[in-house]
Amino acid sequence: MKPIASQSLLSKIEILLSEKALSDAESELMRVKFETLSESEHAYYCLLKVEVSLSKAHYDVDHLLDCAIAFYKNYHDNQKYAWAKYLQGWKYLAVGSHPDAREALLESYASYKRCDDLRGVARAAVKLAYLDLLSGDLDSSASRLQTCMDIYSNLGLGEARTAFGNNLSTVFRLGGRITKSLALYRSLTNDIYSLSDRLRYSFYTGFGLSLAMKGDYQGSRKILEEVKCLVPQSERDSSIYLEYMGWVLNVQGDFDSARKCLESGLAISITIAPESDLISQTKRLLADAYLGLKDFDRAQKYAEEALAVAERINERAEIAACWRVFAQVSLHRGETERARAWFKKASELYSMISSRYELAVTRYLAALSGLYSEGERAALLYLAKEYFESEEIAPYIEKVNRGLGGIAGQSHRIRSSFAGNNGDEFIGASPAIVKIRKLAENIADSSMSVLLTGPTGSGKDQLARYIHVCSGRPGLFVSVNCAAIPEGMAESELFGFKKGAFTGADNDKPGLLEKADNGTFYLNEIADTTPQFQAKLLEVIESRAIRHLGSTENQPLNFRLIAATNQDLETLLKEGRFRSDLYHRLNEVPISLPPLSERMPDIPLLVRYFLEQCQVDFDTNGRLEQLYDLCRPLEERDWPGNLRELRAEIQRLHHLAGGDLGGMLALVTEAVSTEQELLLRTLERTGWNQSATARELGVTEGTVRYRSKKWGLGKSDCE
Repeated sequence: MKPIASQSLLSKIEILLSEKALSDAESELMRVKFETLSESEHAYYCLLKVEVSLSKAHYDVDHLLDCAIAFYKNYHDNQKYAWAKYLQGWKYLAVGSHPDAREALLESYASYKRCDDLRGVARAAVKLAYLDLLSGDLDSSASRLQTCMDIYSNLGLGEARTAFGNNLSTVFRLGGRITKSLALYRSLTNDIYSLSDRLRYSFYTGFGLSLAMKGDYQGSRKILEEVKCLVPQSERDSSIYLEYMGWVLNVQGDFDSARKCLESGLAISITIAPESDLISQTKRLLADAYLGLKDFDRAQKYAEEALAVAERINERAEIAACWRVFAQVSLHRGETERARAWFKKASELYSMISSRYELAVTRYLAALSGLYSEGERAALLYLAKEYFESEEIAPYIEKVNRGLGGIAGQSHRIRSSFAGNNGDEFIGASPAIVKIRKLAENIADSSMSVLLTGPTGSGKDQLARYIHVCSGRPGLFVSVNCAAIPEGMAESELFGFKKGAFTGADNDKPGLLEKADNGTFYLNEIADTTPQFQAKLLEVIESRAIRHLGSTENQPLNFRLIAATNQDLETLLKEGRFRSDLYHRLNEVPISLPPLSERMPDIPLLVRYFLEQCQVDFDTNGRLEQLYDLCRPLEERDWPGNLRELRAEIQRLHHLAGGDLGGMLALVTEAVSTEQELLLRTLERTGWNQSATARELGVTEGTVRYRSKKWGLGKSDCE
């Protein structure tokens, strides 16, 4: 057929590509008379040619891409420029140039958004999600895939939405969100029959693995047996099926059957894709199977081979998994320091990429290794238990509880060691606070760093002191407000100095870290530190030693580090304002404190505690009843300043009433009456408009609704 060149033909090719008719699109491209193309048609042709080439895994397309990018950038055609940058990102991703791929795809994503091309946004987002997955940013990957699902749902494209839902379920599973993964799989079950056999196969294998990780081995095996009829699509599908079946058998503890499946899958993979990520994961799973079979030499061999591929493609979850294998092999060989180092590296990397399930498994294995003190063992087991209970991973809950059995009396001994020490308690009986207090007691005797987060006044300082006292450390609790240390004095304040180290250094001075030796070093407002401070702090954490200014000798230190902030450190990480390596060293034990509004049942306990600090004696008859009367109106108030504001209010009332509880109640009641009157007048003035009332009073609409119902104010539509 005679070649022709026209805009209509190029448009037809684009439609064929959108319909996945790759062979037809390639045939039509051959009909284009290249030498007759105009400049704009040439750029368009380049885009189509690149997409066909990339779809066929041909990556020598740089010249075509450069032509298209230059043309569309010059003519400010956002849509086709976005397409060109998307193809460039695809090419870079395929050849392993991940930083270049991310840069191109981010530019594509932004350009698609500018021209409101939702399908284009989704195309760029799914590639970025894959990059995030490879680099280990599982939360970001999940967020991007959710964006894709929402877009295709809004466009009425159910099949695409289901396909992205399958990918999102996988990311949830990899991030340890097993419950969310299973919920999404189940919600998509009725929609998968519109998918191709290959996508249905992918759906079922992922679903089966998530069930196995949850502990539903029977359900998992049933799904994987049923999917066998879909396997003979290709050798790759067969190898993936065998890999997943081996993975499930490993989770179940049937290591010999797992080995047989995985070796069969590996034999197929080697023939079709000897350098792929599939090879890496299968070999790592084989290493896990051989660990279960106590064949440590083969476990080491397969883990080393898997690591070589995982490092090349920067698949960090697999890298961490290989390190965990090395830890167990080193432990078997009696190389205790190496084993501890491998466990530490694996745990830090899993934490960094938010792989919660694998982090908990690693902590559990480390705790059972015999490498750690009783306190560290308790901390590792309790942190693992926190995760397994949150996801209801029944098999591991039982294992962890057995591990904790030998040290179950520790928390009681800790509490009794300081009962009655005024000022060191951590008060509260609400479920959230009970859980936090139990976690604090169980990790107190370890040396693991703790990161406390929560709003201002939520009790971070008190919890840090409580952990210190529970730990039984003989040294001091040294508290430092990072925001109050002048930038130029940070080093001298932290490390101390020798006489003559600088002008004005007339005497030796110990640093704050030195004062915390054998004790606890508490850094409040850690987010307000400078990059220089963060670098020096990281160095100290790594070395556990300091050097005084003016000295040439390192001084080893033994301290527990607790840091706190009311800011979102993960946001600061993404903005480059906080060091990632420091964050993950501080975040060994993360504890988030809730605002007082989420623990209102604790108010009576807190009020009594604050009044006892004011020397109020509740042993006198009638005092407790007066206390409860006083707390009722306090429970109706907002506490934006949290515990700090409540304590200040109790101290103020105590002072004004001369310590008389009846007088304090009268003052509080009067204040509540004033608030009621103010709310009523404002509602009347705004025509009972809750939103307008909330804006005028400077509170949330929910607060207006709650108070109106609580105090029985006005019209029913206000309730």
